Amino acid sequence: MFYNKGSIYSVALQTAIILALAASASAIGIMNTAQEITEHLWEQEYIPDSGLPTVPLTEYDDFDVVELFRAETIDDLESAIVDGYPMPWLEEVLKDESIPWEDRYWLNCRMRGVIAENLHIFFGTDGSSIEVPCDWMSAGEKYWRETFIVNPVGDAPETLTEDMPRAYRESGVLVDLYGVKIGNIAIADSLVRLSRDGRLGVAITGWRNVRYRDTYDEELFFCLLYPDGSFSEIPLEEQFLSNGSQYNVSQDGSMAVLAVSDYQGNNQLRIFDKNGELDSSLPIDGILEPRSYPILSPDNKFIAVALDLTSGGDQGELFEIESGASVYQSWMAIRFPQFSASSERVSFCGQEIPICVIGTTDLRIINEYPQQLFFSSMTEFPFRDFMDGITLCNTEGLLLGSWRNSAFDTEEVDLFYNGATQRRYSGYNEGTLSPNGHFVWLADVLEGQGSTRAFYETKCLVLGIEGVQR
Repeated sequence: MFYNKGSIYSVALQTAIILALAASASAIGIMNTAQEITEHLWEQEYIPDSGLPTVPLTEYDDFDVVELFRAETIDDLESAIVDGYPMPWLEEVLKDESIPWEDRYWLNCRMRGVIAENLHIFFGTDGSSIEVPCDWMSAGEKYWRETFIVNPVGDAPETLTEDMPRAYRESGVLVDLYGVKIGNIAIADSLVRLSRDGRLGVAITGWRNVRYRDTYDEELFFCLLYPDGSFSEIPLEEQFLSNGSQYNVSQDGSMAVLAVSDYQGNNQLRIFDKNGELDSSLPIDGILEPRSYPILSPDNKFIAVALDLTSGGDQGELFEIESGASVYQSWMAIRFPQFSASSERVSFCGQEIPICVIGTTDLRIINEYPQQLFFSSMTEFPFRDFMDGITLCNTEGLLLGSWRNSAFDTEEVDLFYNGATQRRYSGYNEGTLSPNGHFVWLADVLEGQGSTRAFYETKCLVLGIEGVQR
């Protein structure tokens, strides 16, 4: 049950209307449409879009980086929303039409998301706060963060029944940015990956252990999850395994991909449609890097992976989905190749060139960043030797690099533009750029304890990037 802190009269009236409408099957569609209209009207008011073109950051001589928001503790986050949502600084930014609409919308999603995940509070379109009792909640799709998986209060089941997926996990609900329930999900676990709107989720169910090659007492399944609470488990042949959570779903929910291997040299990327039908199976030259998973481009044309090659070494590889062809390879892959929001660029890591950004339209190299760029500060940061990820945006030359310092067990995120370090932020292990690079989201993400493996942002920093004419 969700608790709304608005007026009792308002809640009672809404409940009466919902009960009246629920008498007919078509009422669900009416309520969904009404809610979508209400949410759209809120966005029109707070994130207006006149349709006028904005000036790209690349047209400016330089840019300034401005701190917009910082939360070091849960108390900081609670204090930020004491007067409701959006906060004054955020409202000003969201209404600034000199910034592209999709960047402002992305920032709204991020701010609502960090409040929801850490405080279990949403804000409705009328400004009232909605408290969601749960053990934890998490965005199912990590870039836009429009749909949340809510894990209910209580323990995971100890026995399985026929109407459950083969996973000892609770079922849960899906809610949107405004705290409105939009569906149910048969597995409420942070290892589930969702499409942006929650229409398709994926997970692995069943069990099979690579260490015991001579026994197959258990079965392994690729599980597709739907927002009506139903699911479909696709069995994997007994010789195949999937290493951890090496699967993903497209942003629009039209396809899913799973990496499998028999650990005898037969490695595949299997692509399924939303109904679980196998569309294609692409051979790959190794298994995926530990803790990595296939990355689908937002336009559904490409899959990027980071591989442990059968022949030894690492490799990043880009596949064209329609043809199944491997169209680019780079040596020494970072864990997560990254697409820009427009799908026009993808980043890989190389041996002599740590970062290589290529264009997907013509597969040409757009940016190459030499090794000395990233290791020029070795005296200041010795053993700064573990690159965790690179984030791109639609603005050419602007990117974030996440680093681990193994000598001092510290982490940092660097902001680069046209091959030059602009800013360095220590104490953060995750950085993301808004679609066109007008906002930077930095976080210190910790993995939660327990079987759910939920992730929490223990602190966050929001930066604005403003173009400057000299």
